[in-house]
Amino acid sequence: MIQKNLILVIDLAISKIKRISPESVDPRVKNYHWLDLVNGMFEAYDRGHYTAVLVDEENNVLEGPGFNIFSLDENGLKTPKIGVLEGITRQTAIRLASELDIPVQEKLIGSEEFINSDEAFATSTAGGIIPITKINGKKINNGKIGKVTSLLKNLYWEKHTDPQWSQSVDELI
Repeated sequence: MIQKNLILVIDLAISKIKRISPESVDPRVKNYHWLDLVNGMFEAYDRGHYTAVLVDEENNVLEGPGFNIFSLDENGLKTPKIGVLEGITRQTAIRLASELDIPVQEKLIGSEEFINSDEAFATSTAGGIIPITKINGKKINNGKIGKVTSLLKNLYWEKHTDPQWSQSVDELI
């Protein structure tokens, strides 16, 4: 059952914890090394936030525990290109944005640039497209879910019933 009216938003902190370098652990491969992400979550909790996004050595935002991030400004959507898991839901969000003629750049996103986004959202398998309404205590889009984020989120859930985008699982083995 798809819960269409479920509203989930994220208040996150940009962690001071650095994401493990891609030279050490390839982030494109799911692995069980999450110590940096767990430490980032503890830091976020201590600061009163729901979760964290980690940064690289130059303080560019990368990803959070189990989710990718997107930022929106007047030039379109941005999502980190290097040092992140190239998640399926991330790829889906990029395809959906293309369907809506919203430009997407895969590039470095500085921490300050991310904090000053017009809109921001996370993508994950479990949550789909999840609006980010606060970063480091600063409200994004006045603490409201943005128009583009809403469009993408709604389209994402609509595609779950489209046979070209999903496969029904009738029985688990």
